[in-house]
Amino acid sequence: MRVNNFLYQTRQGIKSVKDHSLMSLASVGVLTACLLIVGIAILFTMNVDALVGYVEAQNQVVVFVEDAADDAAIAAVGEHLQGMANLTDIRYVSKEAGFEEIKAQYGAVMEGLQDDNPLPARYDATVVDLTLLEQTVTELQSIEGVMQVNAPTGMASTLVNAKQLVNIFGFALIAALVAVSLVIIANTIRAAVAARSCEVGIMKYVGATDGFIRLPFIIEGVLLGLIAAVVAFGLVYLGYHFAVRELVTTDSALIAAAIRENAIPFRSVALRLGLSFLVGGVLTGVVGSLVSLRSHLKV
Repeated sequence: MRVNNFLYQTRQGIKSVKDHSLMSLASVGVLTACLLIVGIAILFTMNVDALVGYVEAQNQVVVFVEDAADDAAIAAVGEHLQGMANLTDIRYVSKEAGFEEIKAQYGAVMEGLQDDNPLPARYDATVVDLTLLEQTVTELQSIEGVMQVNAPTGMASTLVNAKQLVNIFGFALIAALVAVSLVIIANTIRAAVAARSCEVGIMKYVGATDGFIRLPFIIEGVLLGLIAAVVAFGLVYLGYHFAVRELVTTDSALIAAAIRENAIPFRSVALRLGLSFLVGGVLTGVVGSLVSLRSHLKV
């Protein structure tokens, strides 16, 4: 195709957007709304996943060492823990240190017990992958010198299930929204094309090729997709920053702290989200235009 023809077709596509402003506005509005909902669903899923991961990181196992264990046996337990891939932030707490922790918490109640300290030495550790918690506990209990292992197995199961449900629900919601978006956009653009069926018919009768007829519609679809992508990205950006700001300043100190520490920074996903919007918007516009135009080319 010659450059002059391409420029002419491009001008026709831009002119078509202006001449059919109401249908163009409807197409942009529907596509913007769909992209906006998809963007919100993506950010919501990512942030819930991050918050669940934050809660996961707070779960600890406590490994109590037998009272009869000497320093060498205690050190051997610690070495075994250090070699376990599913444990991190391993901290040794001696009998004396453990007593001081309890004393600081309960005060006078512990007075006079330091000479007959009932607390065993222990190791505190954070679980890396909660799905492997039961296996980890079983391995810990088999270590020579370990008296008891305390682990939040019930909460771990709940968190793992919650994380899986959030991921499944998030992906299913995004997939459903994408499918609905394609259907709505195709129908909207089909209405726009139907309004110009006479124009397409005349072009066919005077000898215009299918490619010559399609190109302005493709360019129109690209323009509508680009406009919708930019508008949707701007709305998601503003809405996300507003939502995070409101949650960070909420009266609940726990929620505010969790959001402040774990909310996904928009800049870290801005490029991927922006490109996804551009690609999704342009492809939807182009595919919608081509599918809607197909029946009108059969003259």
